[in-house]
Amino acid sequence: MTKNEFLKDLENELMQLSSTVRNDILNEYENHINEGMEDGESEEAAVSTLGDPSSIAKEILSVEDVEERDEAPEYVAMQSNLMQNIDPKEINVIDIKGDFLTVEIRNGTTFEMDFQSAGEQGEFSHGVDGDKLLFRHNSKNAKKIHFNILGFIRNRNYRSDKLTIVWPETLTDLKIRTDKGAVTLNGLTAKKFDVGADLGGVKVENIVGVIGEFTSDMGAVTVKDSGFDDLKLSTDMGKIKVDNVVANDQSYSTNMGAIDIKNAQPDSNITAHTDMGSINVVYNDKPTVTQIVANTKMGKVLNQLENYIVENPEYTSRYTTSMGSISIH
Repeated sequence: MTKNEFLKDLENELMQLSSTVRNDILNEYENHINEGMEDGESEEAAVSTLGDPSSIAKEILSVEDVEERDEAPEYVAMQSNLMQNIDPKEINVIDIKGDFLTVEIRNGTTFEMDFQSAGEQGEFSHGVDGDKLLFRHNSKNAKKIHFNILGFIRNRNYRSDKLTIVWPETLTDLKIRTDKGAVTLNGLTAKKFDVGADLGGVKVENIVGVIGEFTSDMGAVTVKDSGFDDLKLSTDMGKIKVDNVVANDQSYSTNMGAIDIKNAQPDSNITAHTDMGSINVVYNDKPTVTQIVANTKMGKVLNQLENYIVENPEYTSRYTTSMGSISIH
């Protein structure tokens, strides 16, 4: 089945939904197919991983409230007085805990904060405790996963509440825990990043830190153009993508998913393991003092650096998979 055939069949199965909701769903699935093709899959193979359009539609409709089918949600914006007592220069720690919450924090010249809740379903509170800025969020939808198929495939929630922060200062600690929602960070500096999403992806770009720990139970974890001393990425069900990351010690693990490392730092300790998935590594320069080890129990190993031998290595990069191939360039 081609992409267009799949999307047309799915659209026909979802006609009882509003056009806004239906188009959002179709865009999600089209993006997933395109990503599969970008990763080297054929169009038919990328489509086949999704399943039957009729079964997908049945699952989506089973979790979508009838009263929500007729119109798009109305969002309630954060009141401006919530920000008046917050001075970023006095804050060293940001601590966010939420359910059914998508979080986006990016660097900017002035402090901005916005909270949006679909249909006033979210309860949001914040407070300052010394040098800590605390955010707490509860949702009436917390026990209900909208479009759990989409959450699994695209690693982010559909119509979750949204917290957006523009932050101008450096931090000591940034801690985020969201049970059902995606996390996006861009341009931030902190000594420690401790970020976890239950059902949702984590995407990090242009980040500088000493320690970075980014995890997801069901979602992709992506880090790009960033630097740390120690970096740990893990997900139970999802891909790990790393591009142009500098860190002396790097640990990447996924139970069910591929690991893709581009522009890898040539001399560093890298440990990458997946139980079910392939590992692809492309170094931005040939290592000089690093021992490279690659093992797979069921699959092939293509290591273009296999003849590279270091007598007294300062670093070790170890790539292992239980079921999958390994490619090192």
